[in-house]
Amino acid sequence: MISALNAAKRPVPKYLQTVAASGNESNHANAAFSMSCFWTGEYELGKIDGVVSTEAGWLDGHEVTLVQFDESQLPLSSLAKKAAEVRCANKVYTDDGKSVGRLPGGKLEGYQPASDSDQKKQISRLPALYSVPGLNEMQKAKINSHASSSTEQALQWLSPRQRESLANSGRR
Repeated sequence: MISALNAAKRPVPKYLQTVAASGNESNHANAAFSMSCFWTGEYELGKIDGVVSTEAGWLDGHEVTLVQFDESQLPLSSLAKKAAEVRCANKVYTDDGKSVGRLPGGKLEGYQPASDSDQKKQISRLPALYSVPGLNEMQKAKINSHASSSTEQALQWLSPRQRESLANSGRR
């Protein structure tokens, strides 16, 4: 469907982008970025095109945001640069532990996710979204990254069926 929309030079709905990303895991990689607040990391890093999911956590005594990203769309060097631009990168943790650009590196070993109550903090401002059925991890990350600044942008990541479910719940 995405190929047909692209061929017809029509926009691809955001929810379809999440389906495509979920089905293309061969290009996915992980990196964790340390910062002063992992909630800010989930909020800022989730906005970046090519980011598939985010998770708040702990590593090496620091608050970090674990980012799964599509390397074919967003190389690690670009992600690290964008993370630094939004002040969400004091250090980058990867499988090989190498520095990336100006960011010091560390090994992505010993990562611990934060508690459930610390995940997707921005989306908690729109509690009705928690009950929308079938949200995938990319939808959660993207909705979370827009929840506090623009409800309309957040809702663009829902499929028509999910929007209908939300509307029928009467809790939007």
